[in-house]
Amino acid sequence: MSIYKDIIQNTDVFTDPRSAREMSRGIAKRFQEGAQYEREQVAEIKSVPMPVSMRDLAGLMPSSDDGYRSSQIRDAKVFKVRFLQQANKRSAASDAIPGTKSLSLSNDIMTTRNKLTNLVECVAFGENATGIKIGDLIDVQTYPSDLDADVPSMQFCKMISLKESKLEFADGAGKSAAQRDYDFLMKGVDTDLSELLLSAGEYSNADIGAGTRKTKLTWEQCLAVSKSAFMKELGKYISSGEGGYDSVYGYSRSSGRVWTHPTTGKRITQMTIAEVAEAQKIILRQNGNSSAVGAYQYVMDTFQSTREYHQKMNPTMVIDDLIFNAETQEAFSMRLFFEKRPVLGSYILGIHDNHTKAAQQMAYEWASVPLQETFTMNREGCRRTNYRGQSAYEGCWNNRVDKNKTPEQAVAVLMSVRNKAQEFSITKQILDDNNLTATPAAVAVSVAKAEKEEDDIDALIALGMIDPEDIEDHSL
Repeated sequence: MSIYKDIIQNTDVFTDPRSAREMSRGIAKRFQEGAQYEREQVAEIKSVPMPVSMRDLAGLMPSSDDGYRSSQIRDAKVFKVRFLQQANKRSAASDAIPGTKSLSLSNDIMTTRNKLTNLVECVAFGENATGIKIGDLIDVQTYPSDLDADVPSMQFCKMISLKESKLEFADGAGKSAAQRDYDFLMKGVDTDLSELLLSAGEYSNADIGAGTRKTKLTWEQCLAVSKSAFMKELGKYISSGEGGYDSVYGYSRSSGRVWTHPTTGKRITQMTIAEVAEAQKIILRQNGNSSAVGAYQYVMDTFQSTREYHQKMNPTMVIDDLIFNAETQEAFSMRLFFEKRPVLGSYILGIHDNHTKAAQQMAYEWASVPLQETFTMNREGCRRTNYRGQSAYEGCWNNRVDKNKTPEQAVAVLMSVRNKAQEFSITKQILDDNNLTATPAAVAVSVAKAEKEEDDIDALIALGMIDPEDIEDHSL
């Protein structure tokens, strides 16, 4: 079965509609083994809903369907949809269609346009057909595929009701990302570069270049970055599947209680870094439990190397004397992002544009974050292959991916963090100190966002809706 997953997850060359159809029909059942999908799906509209005649509709709808009347045909519209991942499912039904995980701008616009034709066709009747647009989320009814009655057809579905619609003004303001992508690809309508970069499913093969260089940060810079809005966003995403500041994995997970030192009675957040390091040795010796501690779940070796890194970078400080509280843990973790996993950190700083490799590195560091690509673990005690959407360490040492996280979501968070990072002076300071530069794409995002934000603020001030003194300062 792994060969099918590899083909589905990694191929981006099946741009001919007929080839894609044939391939999806042959592998959909294997792809969805053990995770049958309900007849009802949540989908996103991916093309302009177009009126359809009764004659054309008859050629689209399954002959077994009697849920419509000819009187409704006058108000019928057809459009393309992509099924979205649902609760308790590792993937979306549409993932069985090669090359359609994202419809964003790629290396070849014609290739990307062809992806659109491979998506599932859907129809809306009567009131449902009124006012719907690209980007709207809808509930749909699927039809049984030719392979299995439990597997939705990758050819056709019918809209049940509108689930979520983003407000759009008459001048086009407030368009969804799906609408902007469609306008750009199919109509040649100009759009903001920053918006085209916010496509969380597209596999990236962008050159990493200087992104493999380890970025050096002083303790003061670690504190500043960890307190910035962009790293708080990323830290919250990661720690939500890892642990709290007081977490000790081997004990808290099994007992449900917060671990305290057997002699001093201190929690992790009350101990110095030196005391935590010593406690990890004790924990390891007791019952073979995991030594992972804190919100970022440091195992003993990683904790020790991070401790040594910060001491080397800050020779005038005594790192061991710092209390391992929330503030220290956040600053301490900056080494993981920017020195241990430089491809991840350099993406955040805008040094390269490869979001796929950056998100993959994040998955290597934290077991709760899903993989972007297939990964084979070959360590003593764990030799296995895990796939996109799974943890890099799934099935190893009690690790598993956070069921609330998806590969697309991981990339979307990283993209958001990277774009916000370009607005902060601490980012430029770190780049300058390390003799590094942001890519033109990152700079363009920064300029576009800054100009748009200034225009929006000026408009709100003119309307008397905000006080100029309340505007957030991004100079930290």
